[in-house]
Amino acid sequence: MTGESPQAKRRRLSRMRGLLACLISVIIIAAHAPAAQQSALGPSATPEEIKSYEAFRAWITAQPVDVQRADDDVVFGKYAAELRAHGKSEKEAAGTVEKLRLLGDRAEIERWNRILTSPKPRFSTAPNAFLVAVTKGVKPGRSLDVGMGQGRNTIYLAQQGWESVGFDPADRAALSFSSAATACELSARGADGPWVLAHDG
Repeated sequence: MTGESPQAKRRRLSRMRGLLACLISVIIIAAHAPAAQQSALGPSATPEEIKSYEAFRAWITAQPVDVQRADDDVVFGKYAAELRAHGKSEKEAAGTVEKLRLLGDRAEIERWNRILTSPKPRFSTAPNAFLVAVTKGVKPGRSLDVGMGQGRNTIYLAQQGWESVGFDPADRAALSFSSAATACELSARGADGPWVLAHDG
């Protein structure tokens, strides 16, 4: 932009970096969606827990946004009504809801651990094509990969010279990420995440 002052240029570049970071975060979180058909909970989950959680997950993802964002009491109340409408007794519906409450976030975390550490993943392990395109020619800086999964985008950015920070609550996926980073000759700092990657050299 001709005639632009250095301060205006810095502000514009700062806004562009902020927008880029937001876009990358959204893309990376959305990238998990196609893998949702893979198996769910960890090895300690019973078949009944897996079945209950997957049925609940299928139901909640089909609900309007206001239901998905409602507090647990509202969500589980609606789900109990759904179970009763499909022939479950009051006691059976209450038992299912109680099991789901006890599973809590563990169910979703274990689902992603299983998906992201699968020996035959059903998702691309290459860096996100949109990320590659929007960072091409951009001077490396710092990046944040929220929901990094197995770290494909975090590693890619670090290989391009970025100080690349990644985080994912799927702990087993994050641990496998550390060895993948080492294999790419990147140094990983952070024993339990968030992971910070940089070139070794």
